[in-house]
Amino acid sequence: MTKSAAFFVAAAMAVTAACVGVITFYGLDLSIGVSALVAFCALGGMAVTQLAFTRAPAGDPGRLDDLDWVVTDLQSRLETIEARMSTLDAASGERARNATRPVVEELAALGGLVTSIAKEVAAHDVKFAQLAAEKAREAAEAQIAAEGPAPP
Repeated sequence: MTKSAAFFVAAAMAVTAACVGVITFYGLDLSIGVSALVAFCALGGMAVTQLAFTRAPAGDPGRLDDLDWVVTDLQSRLETIEARMSTLDAASGERARNATRPVVEELAALGGLVTSIAKEVAAHDVKFAQLAAEKAREAAEAQIAAEGPAPP
């Protein structure tokens, strides 16, 4: 591989590893240290894979042994990262529940207040309807009293 091709591959691996770190930091809401560790593991994995595939010529039997070692190493790293991710997922779920608990309680209290206000408004509407009916009855009685007795 020429020097320019090797430089391009190295730059592409560095950019890819940086993107993996940024995605784990912003997308998965991991700490900066864990995100950097994931990025360096990704870069290391890509570098080891690149070395395994470019180090030996195609006919060299040692190449398969190197590939087996790389796969085993990547598998152990992946298992470690999966264990850390499951721990972080459990912790972040509990942290989210704890963070939203006060908001949920406030919304429940507000819901109770809105229900009680709705009941009070309904009671006032009934009271106003009764008062309006009473006023109409009193006005009708006053009008009948003002007209006097009906002629025979």
